[in-house]
Amino acid sequence: MSLWVWYDVHMTTATTKPDVRFLVDVYQPNISNCLAVTLTAVYVSEDGHIRNPHFSTYDPEKVAHLDSLKLDAQASKDSDDFYFGTYNVVHFSEVYTVDLSRAESVTKTLRRIQKYLDKQYEVKGCPADFAELAQRVARSLGIRKHNIFAFKVSGTGWSYDENTYAWMNEDELRGHLEGKLKLWKEGSL
Repeated sequence: MSLWVWYDVHMTTATTKPDVRFLVDVYQPNISNCLAVTLTAVYVSEDGHIRNPHFSTYDPEKVAHLDSLKLDAQASKDSDDFYFGTYNVVHFSEVYTVDLSRAESVTKTLRRIQKYLDKQYEVKGCPADFAELAQRVARSLGIRKHNIFAFKVSGTGWSYDENTYAWMNEDELRGHLEGKLKLWKEGSL
């Protein structure tokens, strides 16, 4: 068996479903008087390391379509919770390059998410909050684990490996966001 045949047969097929999760970043943008939250799609490699999906035709982890996928919401001093739009909350940002393959991947992923969200809207109505919306988006991507949201606990490194993260489920994400919003309103964040 030649090296190229071995590569085609053994390197291009994933044996397990990718462990896709979301990193949570709560921050105050420089240009507005609001508190923002961004969830960024990542995956956990087989050796337990957090990694960014990278769009490429070589995609053994089967996560390339999630490269630069984000969810956003914001809160004001008057709001009780983070608020979000209905059709632009899920988006791709900071995309490095876009060719036809990438554009088709983005479109396919966004359509998949929107179709699932529309179906859930018909069955369950509007999401009660951003945490529920995030969980619905995760389900639309086939994510069935519970602790899929993480926030940075410690570390200042540029690499995920240099930082420590705490993993949360939907209810813990909700509590985390409520706590950050409360601290921000008190001026402690």
